[in-house]
Amino acid sequence: INMVPEDCYQATHFYVNGIQRDDLIRGSLGAVYAIISSVSENMTFSADFERITYNISVSDNGFGTINQSSGVVDCGTSLHFEIIPNECYYVDNLSINGRSARDLAIWSPCAGEGFGDTVSFDLNNIAQDYTIVVTYRQFKDTVVTSLVGPGSISPSSYLNCGDSQQFTISPAPCYSITQITFDGVSILDEVEWNGNTAVCSVDAIHSNHTLSAVTEFDTYLIDIESAPNGTVTPSQDSVVDCGQSMEFTFVPDNCYTLD
Repeated sequence: INMVPEDCYQATHFYVNGIQRDDLIRGSLGAVYAIISSVSENMTFSADFERITYNISVSDNGFGTINQSSGVVDCGTSLHFEIIPNECYYVDNLSINGRSARDLAIWSPCAGEGFGDTVSFDLNNIAQDYTIVVTYRQFKDTVVTSLVGPGSISPSSYLNCGDSQQFTISPAPCYSITQITFDGVSILDEVEWNGNTAVCSVDAIHSNHTLSAVTEFDTYLIDIESAPNGTVTPSQDSVVDCGQSMEFTFVPDNCYTLD
């Protein structure tokens, strides 16, 4: 006796004259039948059919949200999945039943710096178990530092998105910082100064940036002021380089001494 279930149904029990005889069932799912060895009287046969269900397993590494959760669904069900990474994260891998499903999904850019694409896909007319695994990864951002002139900028940083970093700009001896820009905009008046060294703080990085500085050689003006009754050599104001030495001669007039 063949038992032919409709799509997405399966035979679960078989009855002979109202008595459950599942031991007579052979086959599985759509190819189910019962063997009756001998018929010696009127008999009544009946069967129970139940809807087939499938397990849907959904997991990720915790840095985003998925609109569907693990559970059991009826055969023939369709599900829409939407994966939204947390700020500073993106979907690095999407697998369905152990295979990459990147090419099956739709990747929609999210507005705003530091936000990864929203990923969506559909499972239509479900007819098997599914295991869906999502892996998120944190964005890596770079602050590219450059210095024109002797000195140093430290550190030269590769940062995780959302991190903050403090940069120290140190000129070489006899040099001074004359320009500091962040993404091309001057921040010379916004940094903290520790003597001749500048400290620049960058908060909550969400994209790549540039930090640049210029150092220039120091020069000094020597202002010569000579009182009456004597001479100073050299007698003119002078501009000298940092580290340069100069010699001055002071000669009082007759009848005068240096005070």
